Amino acid sequence: MPSATERGATEIISGWIAAQSPHRCADLPEAVRNEATRALLNCLGCSIGGAGHSARIIWNQVLGESYGPPHATILGTPHRAGVTQAALANALSATVDAFCDTHAEAIIHPSAPVISAALALAEQRRASGEALLLAIVLGIEIECRLSKAISVSPAHASFGWLQTGIGGGVGAAVAAGSLLGLDARQMAQAIGIAASQAAGLRISMGTYATPLVHAQGAETGLRAALLAAAGFTGPENVIEGEFGFAQMFCAEPALFHLTEGLGDRYELLSLTYKAYPCGIVAHAAIDAALGLKAKGVDTGSIERIEARVHPSAVKLTGRQHPKDSNEAQFSLQHWAAVALIHGTARVADGSAARLAEPAVVALRSRVEAIADPAMASDAAAMTAVLRNGERIDVSVAHCTGSAARPMSDVDVETKFRGLAEGQLNGERMDNVISLCRKIVSVADVSTLAAACAKAV
Repeated sequence: MPSATERGATEIISGWIAAQSPHRCADLPEAVRNEATRALLNCLGCSIGGAGHSARIIWNQVLGESYGPPHATILGTPHRAGVTQAALANALSATVDAFCDTHAEAIIHPSAPVISAALALAEQRRASGEALLLAIVLGIEIECRLSKAISVSPAHASFGWLQTGIGGGVGAAVAAGSLLGLDARQMAQAIGIAASQAAGLRISMGTYATPLVHAQGAETGLRAALLAAAGFTGPENVIEGEFGFAQMFCAEPALFHLTEGLGDRYELLSLTYKAYPCGIVAHAAIDAALGLKAKGVDTGSIERIEARVHPSAVKLTGRQHPKDSNEAQFSLQHWAAVALIHGTARVADGSAARLAEPAVVALRSRVEAIADPAMASDAAAMTAVLRNGERIDVSVAHCTGSAARPMSDVDVETKFRGLAEGQLNGERMDNVISLCRKIVSVADVSTLAAACAKAV
């Protein structure tokens, strides 16, 4: 594979994607196929579980009339919409509870934009499960590599950009382009169109604007692929060109991340699935708090909690008293307090009722998040300092769901059921899990989409 300095990065990846698109999933390594089915089930669970969120309700009330022809399912609901609107709505639901997946190196949550766009288009076109799975693999591959090229050493990206916001549209365009059978030049055009629309500011964290940023990636990418297929143009060197993606989003890009090992090493295998519905950098602290709970620490006897975590955890989730459930997703103190008191860390634990619970408020104020550069991003050390002077310590080397402690297939299925409960009945949940397991043999993806719809 030529390097990104020998030929343009956009040309290289576009040619590689187009070469894969006619192939069968059987050409992919078994581990990659298996991981893609896990990513699919995890994302479907998040979309279905988030369908009743207030952000989705507002979106439907305000913009429901613009949904267009009923070509694709809005998961977890009885409704249908045009493909781009369904892609947006499903990606919004998938990310609104901050419960999606995360790449182990790049700060990106790749599946929601890719899978939401691919599933909507595959349903409309009655594509096979095999075609859908290949599209998911390719979209996630390029999205993660693009994020690495601007955020993983030696690259130095601005921390203010939401990586999923600026990269998700490209991943969605690749996935949709694969389903449409775009050739190399059309794929470059689709990537160019999508990347030209990239946006997403980290200041939005803790508001509904964050999942909307991710959702727009699904819509933008799908639209870009459809336009490119019809001859709409975009910059064919959008990644490496002057004033292009890499230059504008990163002071020192590392384009070799885009092409090195392309086709031999898959970024999909570096995906991790969240065990808790909040910022990934707070997960180790939650595990530590659950460890203190398991030791029988009486929360009424706690003078303070010292939580030593990676500096990014403090920077991103150091909110002592979040004002609402959106901010709670980015409050290490809140989740540590809830875990210590209730021994849980579920979507319901980020509710307004839990935020206002007197015991949680009181303990939250006694949780001190300490930035420790020596701590790994998936590690934490927590000490409960009791009023009698006793100190009880718990250390977490790798949090649940991390690359070192991955969620099992059973864990992912259990998570799916917990999220889908209330939107789907048991029979539909069983059907979705079964269809995901055998997705490469599913002749028509619309059967999977239909199983994800809420019965009227």
